[in-house]
Amino acid sequence: MIRRGLAFPDWPERDRIAWSSAIADGDMFDGRGPAAHWAKTTRDAAIAAYGRWLGFLVETDSSVLAAHPVDRVTRECLTRYIEHLAQTAGTVGRHMFIAKLNYPRYVPG
Repeated sequence: MIRRGLAFPDWPERDRIAWSSAIADGDMFDGRGPAAHWAKTTRDAAIAAYGRWLGFLVETDSSVLAAHPVDRVTRECLTRYIEHLAQTAGTVGRHMFIAKLNYPRYVPG
């Protein structure tokens, strides 16, 4: 049963690009990312949680990694992931892991 996720360098390229865009410095005129203001600890938690999601996908159906990150978040896939988390994480941990999946909405088309 997976308890650790993929390390950032092992993420699919599209996910790494999306993360870099989300945390990009700058201002509203030059592409500041929506997560640029996050503290290092918040960023680290998001990387760990999203990496765990990716690790789950690798273990259960690695072919889905070819899909756009937003398209991976299906009802079926989330249901399986929540069932997995119920066996490996407490209530607060499950909430944190699911809440962090919100970031892929920043992925460019």
